[in-house]
Amino acid sequence: MDGRSIEAERFVLVDSQNRPRVVLEMLDDSSPRIGIFDEQGKLTARLGESNGKPSLQFHFDGKLRASLVVAPDGTAALVIGNEGPSVTVATMAPMQDEPTIILRSGSGAVKVISASDHAPEPKA
Repeated sequence: MDGRSIEAERFVLVDSQNRPRVVLEMLDDSSPRIGIFDEQGKLTARLGESNGKPSLQFHFDGKLRASLVVAPDGTAALVIGNEGPSVTVATMAPMQDEPTIILRSGSGAVKVISASDHAPEPKA
C-alpha cells in the first residue's frame, strides 16, 4: 500500500441517514461485486464478475427485472423478467455469419430472428 489507498474486502457507502446505499465487496470465491440500494435498503442494481464473466443486474421492488450476462462460451444474453411467470431471454449470437436474436419465453418457447428475415428485397 502506498499511503494513498485504502484496502479492505468490503466497503459500505452510507447516506446522510446512515443507510447503506452502495456496497463494494469481494465474495468468498474472490469475485468482486458492487451493489446499489434504494432508501428502503432494497437492491436496485448489481455489477459483478464470476469465473471471469461479467454480469449486470437491475432490480425493482426487490425482484430481479433485467440482467446482462456473458455465458461461459462468450455469448452475451439479455434476460428480462416481468410480473408473473414470463421471462424473455434475448441472446445475440452470430448464426451462419449474420446477426441473430434468440428469444426464449419462460415456458421454453423459442423464436429465432436473423438479419436476413428483415432484409429488404434486392432491387432489380
